[in-house]
Amino acid sequence: SARPSVAEKAGEARLVALDVGQGDAFVVSTASGRVLVDGGGTFDAADDFGRKRLLPRLAALGAVSFDAVVLTHPHPDHSRGLLAALKLLPSGRLLLPRAAPRNPFLDEALAVAARAGVPAETLVAGDRFTAAGIVFEVLHPGPETYPRSPENNGSLVLRFGLGGRSVLLTGDVEAPAEADLVARGGPLSADVLKVPHHGSRTSTTPAFLSKVAPRLALIGVGRRNRFGHPGPEVVARLAAAGAKVFRTDRQGDVSVLFAGGRVLPSRPFAGLPGGLP
Repeated sequence: SARPSVAEKAGEARLVALDVGQGDAFVVSTASGRVLVDGGGTFDAADDFGRKRLLPRLAALGAVSFDAVVLTHPHPDHSRGLLAALKLLPSGRLLLPRAAPRNPFLDEALAVAARAGVPAETLVAGDRFTAAGIVFEVLHPGPETYPRSPENNGSLVLRFGLGGRSVLLTGDVEAPAEADLVARGGPLSADVLKVPHHGSRTSTTPAFLSKVAPRLALIGVGRRNRFGHPGPEVVARLAAAGAKVFRTDRQGDVSVLFAGGRVLPSRPFAGLPGGLP
């Protein structure tokens, strides 16, 4: 099993959005351990993205073991970087959405985990799991099926508390899944939102955003990416909703410290010097 981390002080926690280009990779750390959510990556199977791009950033954080590794959905900009982490870093388990369509990226992740002796578990809305001393609520996927973008809309959506504040990680859910999340009526409010699908205009719908009501919004996105992420209308909606937006294409790694009931974004930016009130 993963060795405990001692990087954070007791009672403190940290969420880091790693700059992995056009993709997502998040590290959640507490005094008792760490969780890695997605790992960036590319479509090029010959590009050892995880070893070249993700592992050096994890090493810089001192993140060398994980209680759990989460793959929100099997697309290469989330899954491919995880392969090196699963191969080379001690990991307690691999967690995946139960509804994930079988594809080469899912098969690749499962095969690497199996060779590394990391057990894989699938999750569905209503499940909970504990890792790094944190209770994660699984809000999605539910029973619905999605003929369009089934991987994105079937993403794991996780809600959890850090230091008395709430965080919502949303994978790449798009408008149909957001509508189902809102319709199910569960708790969606969060101080910190991982903006769905890199800020694509297919996501972060007004109805969903009004339920989450975030104070801080994190966007994992690549510089000058060919998708036009994040959509300017999404950034405008977040700002109008009162969320302070941080983007990995502009700020690099975004580190958010949760301590004493406060939410403190840290270097390399000077915004919110006193944290969230």
